[in-house]
Amino acid sequence: LRILAEYVNDPERSDAMLARAAEITQGSPDRTLRAQIDCDRGQLLESLGRTEEAVRMLERWIADPRTPDLAAVHCLQMRGAIAANRTEAAVALRSAQAALERLRATGQAGGDMEADLLGDIAFALHASGRSGEAEAWFEQSQQRYRALNRLDSLHARVMLSNWGVVELATGDVQRALARYDELLASHRRLMAWRDPPSWVLGNRALALERTGRHDEALAAYAETLRASEAAKHAQGSRYGLVGRASVLVTLGRLDEADATLARAAALPGAGEASHPATLRAEWVRARALLGRGRAAAAHEALGRQLDFLRGIGANPSYLGMALRTRAEAALALGRPAEAAADAREALAIAQRLQGGKPHSDNAGLAWRVLGQAEQAAGRAGPARAALQQAAEHLDAAAGPESIEARQARSLLLAAKAN
Repeated sequence: LRILAEYVNDPERSDAMLARAAEITQGSPDRTLRAQIDCDRGQLLESLGRTEEAVRMLERWIADPRTPDLAAVHCLQMRGAIAANRTEAAVALRSAQAALERLRATGQAGGDMEADLLGDIAFALHASGRSGEAEAWFEQSQQRYRALNRLDSLHARVMLSNWGVVELATGDVQRALARYDELLASHRRLMAWRDPPSWVLGNRALALERTGRHDEALAAYAETLRASEAAKHAQGSRYGLVGRASVLVTLGRLDEADATLARAAALPGAGEASHPATLRAEWVRARALLGRGRAAAAHEALGRQLDFLRGIGANPSYLGMALRTRAEAALALGRPAEAAADAREALAIAQRLQGGKPHSDNAGLAWRVLGQAEQAAGRAGPARAALQQAAEHLDAAAGPESIEARQARSLLLAAKAN
């Protein structure tokens, strides 16, 4: 039942199988099997939007000193995965590190479980704002999978997808898109009978959005939604809907965006304030307010979001998004000094995440709004310098045909003309 549950592409059926497995083994002395069943079920419940129940199930086994080592490693790994999904960076990193330490203490390291955990630590480091350190851990994980001839395994593909998420956060969107195209092709080669995972589809859609390929992004978010609904994966459905709303806001189709956000808010798990789909929905909602000319309401909403993000220690990339948009709202309100302050903070975050990479679309977007703020304040020289940086970063990272890059070049030409 436990093995079958992993292969059934229906979380509710899989949950029923694991619940039955737990019932059958309730009195068994095999604590390893019982823990593995419960911890598998914990991760599954999270995908169904039953996160608190999932966390309780996992932590019961993690806290029990009688839990066998390998079972505890498995449960710690599942706990870290849920924390990463909820942007609880400290818990994600602590869980993955504890799992790796306990695995190595058993003398059974070196296999694919260690490769999994190396990738988990990499992603948790990124979630903690340490994306530069994450790269080396991803490299170690990939090398281990390659040595085991397991690069086509599901867990290796999850690791590669997470690496793409980090590339998106560091502003390396062209490389991220190439990675997701490769992952999608790999899935269709190996598992053509099954829909690609929602996490590959959704992240590829985001990369398409960030490179300004909006029609393709809308189609990719629609595919994310369809595949997630077929798999009854509520969080994947929310991600697809919120992503679609984001593109619609960019295209100025605000009524459609509002309706799409309302659909996302009605799905299970929408009340999880720290989930990435929720954080992104709040940002998209503020952008829609700004698009309707309600700059004061947008500025206020983004202020609340920034307070929340700082309070939970969220990944800095979310802070950068909110700061850039709040700078735009401040500009619309005629407050260039506030806009410049937010833009500079967003730029500092983007540059820190960028690490040693030459270009970042996040840095380019921050430079662009900083240039607009400098221009609004009457500082022509600094405005031209900032907009020059914006154009260079966005051309290289997002692509010269993206809306963002074209806007930066247009602003730069206007600034030079003045």
